[in-house]
Amino acid sequence: MRRYKIALLVALSIAMSLTALAGIAGAQGADEAKAPPQPSEQTASPGDPAAASTPPAGAEPAAASGDAAPGADSEPAAEGTNTGAAAVAEGTENAAGAAEEAPAKEPEPVTGAFGIPLGERFEPCLVAKVVEEEPVTYRTPDKSPRTGTRYLVEPKEPSIHFNAYSVDTTEDGLIFAVRGDYRPEERASKCDVTKEIAASLEEKYGKPRGRSPYGHWYAFRDMSVKHYRGIRLYANRCRQGIYQVVYGDDGVKGPAPVDEPEAEGDGGALTPQ
Repeated sequence: MRRYKIALLVALSIAMSLTALAGIAGAQGADEAKAPPQPSEQTASPGDPAAASTPPAGAEPAAASGDAAPGADSEPAAEGTNTGAAAVAEGTENAAGAAEEAPAKEPEPVTGAFGIPLGERFEPCLVAKVVEEEPVTYRTPDKSPRTGTRYLVEPKEPSIHFNAYSVDTTEDGLIFAVRGDYRPEERASKCDVTKEIAASLEEKYGKPRGRSPYGHWYAFRDMSVKHYRGIRLYANRCRQGIYQVVYGDDGVKGPAPVDEPEAEGDGGALTPQ
């Protein structure tokens, strides 16, 4: 009886073990059934297009031919930028070379000022208004004294830098000088204005043939004629706000002597007239 019980217990233990093993196997099979199927890796053989076009498991598809991968256009862009910069640099160099090769601007001839022409016969219609007239003494190129007329006028083309104007004529009525004066209501320095006027005259008529080292006077000469024709800017009283400009043509005063001396105004200090 005792042996029978022992045999029964052994049989029950074996049965229980088999049942547990069967449950574990079933659970593993269920997990495998739920898991997604894994693609089988194929070994690509040389020359097999199908295998070459199939990416390995987990790998990103290769970019199609002609499609730029991310960042692929960075190098061409840099190359284009460098090319554009080189073109700009080359254009700048060409422009600089052209500027160097460009001929210097020719000085303009001195023909008059404020709309009043030198060398012509004075008529009231040449100005906006004749304010006053008075006699003026001048010298011909051979130094002979003559008496002409000075007209105080209001020109048709006034300048913001001047507030008084006059025209000098020969005894025959020909204009040999046009003047612009600044007469201040209050004493104040105008030296910065006279320097501005001198710079404007230099830009138009070329460098002055004579000048004060302190900017007190400037003498511009029209070199297109043999006799003196030019501009004189007097600024020796600019600190008091007083200055004057004179456009003159000595050729209008009379015929030049055979051995005409050097024209006045090309050297030495100038005195306002």
